[in-house]
Amino acid sequence: MYRSILRRLTPDRKLYLAIPQDIHQDFFLQPAIQDITSDQNLQLIIFDPDRETILQWIPA
Repeated sequence: MYRSILRRLTPDRKLYLAIPQDIHQDFFLQPAIQDITSDQNLQLIIFDPDRETILQWIPA
């Protein structure tokens, strides 16, 4: 719902889902989850919560 509203209000803005590196490794790299993120055109930011740094930007 948030993504739909944001798209209507500011269509040029890109929305990213920020996830910690360990969650990305343990969950988001599973083939079924990769299919879902691709189907939903999710853009991801992978970050290290301990160092508070962005490790990777993954566009849709």
